[in-house]
Amino acid sequence: MIAGRHIFSPMRIAVISDIHEDIVSLQLALKKIDKAGCDEVVCLGDIAGFSIAHYNYHHHRNGHECMKLLRKHCKIIIPGNHDLAAVKRIPSVTRHFQFPDDWHDMAYVEKKFLAEGKVWLHEENELQPLFSKKDIDFINTLPEYRIMTVDDHHILFSHYLYPNITGMEIHFVETPEAMQAHFDFMEQQQCTISFTGHAHQPGIFMASRGKIIKPGFGKKKITANPICIASPAIANGRNSNGFLIFDSEKQQVDFKRL
Repeated sequence: MIAGRHIFSPMRIAVISDIHEDIVSLQLALKKIDKAGCDEVVCLGDIAGFSIAHYNYHHHRNGHECMKLLRKHCKIIIPGNHDLAAVKRIPSVTRHFQFPDDWHDMAYVEKKFLAEGKVWLHEENELQPLFSKKDIDFINTLPEYRIMTVDDHHILFSHYLYPNITGMEIHFVETPEAMQAHFDFMEQQQCTISFTGHAHQPGIFMASRGKIIKPGFGKKKITANPICIASPAIANGRNSNGFLIFDSEKQQVDFKRL
């Protein structure tokens, strides 16, 4: 899909990701973001994706209410792998797996045979999201990545790392060397900063071509170019949850714990 470009003056941008229908944590995050005086809020996807095996907020999960809040507060919303699965949409780019056109019409046993452990089979352990038809129609309009220009900096927003940019493949990156394709994609898009989600990082994750900085929460200066920064998850799960705020004028990222 073609990514839109938005041009802005220096600002404070809040980045949230991986909500997984946790309306209570999302409400708390948005209150803190409002108190922090952020200019924009960007959501990097996985609004859907509640699993009883991973989360304990079954009584208050609500994808529809999450979507209402996101559409009210977010300038940019990117779909994640759980969102694409929920609306039965095939990603445009993948690394190792070619989705057949009738993927979402296949029986689970057929998918499992073809997947060979390469892609997520979301029906294995998660509940259908509480989405309305309008929510589903809206997700189907969303591009898989967006680019924002802030104070001469081109910033890439995506759910995960290129070419697994929607996170549909079971492939997590842990080293700078493994991120080479993503950095090359950033260069092609003339972006120096990238924000991703998906991995539920328990705090700080900042990767350059030769170094990864983690863990914990707090403030970090951006000193490398290019740099990829991962947001914690909003969902209250196994890892510490939170969000981040990027100050374009100070070139600083503040990782906030919920």
